[in-house]
Amino acid sequence: MVYGCANSCVKFLFFLVNLLICIFGALIFGFSLWANLDKNFGSHLADFVRKVDGADHTHIDEIAKYQASLWILVAVGALLFFVGFLGCCGAACESPILLGLVSGLSLNNAVHYEIASSSYLYLINFIIFQFFFIVLILTAIELGATIFAMSNRDKFVEAVQKVMETSASTAELRKNLKPIQDLFNCCGATISTKQLFIDDKICTPEQYQLVRRFLQFRTCLLFVFNTGS
Repeated sequence: MVYGCANSCVKFLFFLVNLLICIFGALIFGFSLWANLDKNFGSHLADFVRKVDGADHTHIDEIAKYQASLWILVAVGALLFFVGFLGCCGAACESPILLGLVSGLSLNNAVHYEIASSSYLYLINFIIFQFFFIVLILTAIELGATIFAMSNRDKFVEAVQKVMETSASTAELRKNLKPIQDLFNCCGATISTKQLFIDDKICTPEQYQLVRRFLQFRTCLLFVFNTGS
């Protein structure tokens, strides 16, 4: 066992690492969940693309891949938050039972080893090893989802751009784009079709004065698309 100042340092470092994991997981979870569930972004964009695609599902498939990668990040973020939270509690209370729950040990085994003081050090080492192994696996999954999203970024952007260009073809589609315009404070799908949205009074005076272009709108999409990277 480690006592005195060394014990306090190990406890503090372990608590700090778990706190960072907890915060990191919470950020991934919250931002990915917002990007997937925000009514003016995820759901409306998917519905809008379906209306534009019609019987052709080419573009909606690319949007679905994007949203699937976000759901993976949501799940990984929640697990990282849970692991970090239990790790913080275990480090603060110096409880191998809490750390054992994180690392996959049963409660009975953790109690058994805690009572058997001769095996206590081996238990702690084993728990710490399994704990960081689980964090490593979760991080690898998160990186995999991010790499997948990044590798399909060009296809996603191309699909969104084509849908935006098609959206100006009818008055009905132009009305359906308004929630996205309000979210990103832009006017029209492209610079060449902006006048159609102005004539239909879909753009607000503020949006018109800002003279937003499609490129800036696309950059906003990419900002959400790169969440977790």
